[in-house]
Amino acid sequence: MGTIKPTIYLLKEDVTDPKKLFKQSLKSKEENGCTLYYKTSGKNTPDWADFVIDNFQLDSNPFRNSSSYAVVVIKVKNRYFAIPLSEEKLSRIS
Repeated sequence: MGTIKPTIYLLKEDVTDPKKLFKQSLKSKEENGCTLYYKTSGKNTPDWADFVIDNFQLDSNPFRNSSSYAVVVIKVKNRYFAIPLSEEKLSRIS
């Protein structure tokens, strides 16, 4: 396993419910005072795949994307910290 270099965000003081940070509903799991918010990964065909397949002779569609997304949220005293575990950025974190 590679080294994880996390970015840790201190959430704004007005954030009282971390679930409201996310634009979509995420699954969650709470353990040891931390909450993991995540979405299930899925395989998606990129928008451009049909163009490539229609214009080049390929035996099958080798183009599949999969994205994973998870955020660990920790409450310390009355403030929340968030540690995103993906390349996506969170909209309300600063």
